[in-house]
Amino acid sequence: MQKLILLLFIAPLGLFAQSDTAVKRTHQEAESQFMQRYPQAEKIDLELLTAQQKDAHKQCNTCGKKKAPTSQLEAHQVTMEALLSDQQRLTAIIKNLEDNESTDLGLLKKYNKALSLNLEKVETLELALEQAEKKQAQIALKKAAR
Repeated sequence: MQKLILLLFIAPLGLFAQSDTAVKRTHQEAESQFMQRYPQAEKIDLELLTAQQKDAHKQCNTCGKKKAPTSQLEAHQVTMEALLSDQQRLTAIIKNLEDNESTDLGLLKKYNKALSLNLEKVETLELALEQAEKKQAQIALKKAAR
């Protein structure tokens, strides 16, 4: 009796199951029909797409900004990268303004002040980054000691 009940449950699965080659063949046929119907369609690499989606998941849903890092060391490194890119941008703007003859002095002072504030932030962040690295090393030593 138990074998009969078991057979009744397993038999439908065997009827609807397909081999892997049959599934691949039907998939290729469907793909070729689709490509004939829509010649401008592009093939999508699913592995690449999943990697992109994982990277996109690390970003905020409402904008392109990335989520805040979890550790203080990572947060300082991200902030340092942003400050250094701002510093490069500001120096390029200042150089461009100095090369231009009809530059307003007030505008030039504004960008010089922004650059000096940026440099101050970089210096303070370097100190904070050193402290965060020391803390991270202490935590690693404590974990290794356990």
